[in-house]
Amino acid sequence: MIEIESILKKAEQYDVITFDVFDTLIIRDVRKPADIFRITYGELGRYLRVIAEIIARKTTKKEVSLKDIDRFFLLKAEREIETEKQFCRANPVIQKVVNRLIGSGKQVFAISDMYLDDETLSGILKKSGYDIPLMVSCKYGCTKKEGKLFNEFLTKYGFSPDKVLHIGDDFLSDVSGAKKAGIESLHIEKDVSDQAHLKSNLKNIEYTSFIDHGLNGISDPVTRMGYEIVGPIILSFCNWVHEKKKEFGFDRLFFLSRDMRMVYDVYREMYGDDEACYLRISRKSLAYAKDNPDDFIEYLKKEKCFGNCAIVDTGWVGIAQVEIEKYCKMIDSSTDLGGLYMGTKKAYTELERSARSDSYFYKTGYERFKCASVTSFWESLIGSNESRVIAYHDGSAVLEDTGCSDERGGIGDGARAFIKGSRLKIIRRWKESMSGLH
Repeated sequence: MIEIESILKKAEQYDVITFDVFDTLIIRDVRKPADIFRITYGELGRYLRVIAEIIARKTTKKEVSLKDIDRFFLLKAEREIETEKQFCRANPVIQKVVNRLIGSGKQVFAISDMYLDDETLSGILKKSGYDIPLMVSCKYGCTKKEGKLFNEFLTKYGFSPDKVLHIGDDFLSDVSGAKKAGIESLHIEKDVSDQAHLKSNLKNIEYTSFIDHGLNGISDPVTRMGYEIVGPIILSFCNWVHEKKKEFGFDRLFFLSRDMRMVYDVYREMYGDDEACYLRISRKSLAYAKDNPDDFIEYLKKEKCFGNCAIVDTGWVGIAQVEIEKYCKMIDSSTDLGGLYMGTKKAYTELERSARSDSYFYKTGYERFKCASVTSFWESLIGSNESRVIAYHDGSAVLEDTGCSDERGGIGDGARAFIKGSRLKIIRRWKESMSGLH
């Protein structure tokens, strides 16, 4: 775990702080840099791109640029610039460090061994929120690793090496290289997940790398679990629901309270064009409906819960689906209510609630045996703390007055952090870019 305060304490002794760019200031959401080539050019193109760079370095005495590499590449090397821009983002921990250093009056610079030209790399830095001067190896024809780029930096700005601290993740370039120029360095370790599924999953490696990199700055183990496990599962489940909606041809989806609150919010953000609603139902409100069917039917009418639609829930044995459908048929006798579940017990498949129902987990009998009690676990894991529905009146749900709020910590915070904002766009972009490669 990168410790912000320890970096700042070390930096107090110096007037000038320089940072490495990739894997320090900037995170690429790939497991290996060469994956940028694979995403840009395909699997064969990746090998050709690597070979082109090797040849360029052997035939060019100075540090190579992308134009030098392009001379030996069958494809157009500049195509990867756009991929780099898409997959680069600020390291959230180091960005906080940089902002605090600048706020305290320190002079901050970026120094990189990179074949991308300084205009491109400066653009990536600015897009990621860094407005700091940059020196890049391909412009000066020398590298940090050999110490010469650090010497160029000292000469250009007139700094004494004892006034400079360099921070980076690569020992040879950022530690050994800085030492050759007489500059003190601080080596930072990459913060990676200790979860086995991230290390062993070779499919969707950009996806798992994104998770891995996003753990920077999250120290609480419960929150980390929400970020790297619960968030991705919710995101994947939403995508599955969307595909099932198309497969079964549902007109509308109804996410049941309170378990599906977070899932519903994510789904609406991902698939805003789909007709999806949040249906307020509880065991107590279904019991109320038995004695007051007209009130419940009025609520279903208002929400348009009838006809060709499906409910979305964590799952159990499908009782809610059967009960809701009974009232829906009183509105529209042609109603065929489907059910899309995270997972259900074996009893569900035996009861055959609907031909247009399916579960995301537990596709085999063995999986159901292993996970027989996990539905209640998911209910407590992702469910909302909002007030329970106890009745219906004038087409609206009546909530229990308990003073409950929907504030969640720990796992919920981690899941929301993963899903929040541009991450949804990134995941969807990966799905599109990787569709022809798996």
